[in-house]
Amino acid sequence: MLESLSCEREAVKQQQKTQLEQLNRSHRKEVNDLKNKLAKPKVELDEARLSEKQLKQKLDHQKEVLAHKSEELRLMTEQRMLNSMSSEVLALQIELNEMEDVKIAPQEEVNELQYKQEQLECFNASLMYRIDRLQEEK
Repeated sequence: MLESLSCEREAVKQQQKTQLEQLNRSHRKEVNDLKNKLAKPKVELDEARLSEKQLKQKLDHQKEVLAHKSEELRLMTEQRMLNSMSSEVLALQIELNEMEDVKIAPQEEVNELQYKQEQLECFNASLMYRIDRLQEEK
């Protein structure tokens, strides 16, 4: 009788152990699923923030270009009004405008390169996150 109860007790303990392992696996899977669900919006938020920052930079740059073009237009209007201006001074003003245009070009290129670098960094962070998720799943 005692031996039968002991065997029955061992069987119940084994069954409980198996159920506990199943619960642990289920819990780990659910936690990983929730982490993955949380990670996607986080990555999307990071990408949206980066995009917003880049768009603000682009807008600021476009404002600068617009201000520069407005100044050029104002200068050209002044030039038309001042026909009595000597050709030498006029040539110097045109040269100055061209130099200002040349000065803006490298800044535009730097802004574009920064934009591309930030996109690559965001893409890299996303890939690193995916690698971490895959390694955790293994």
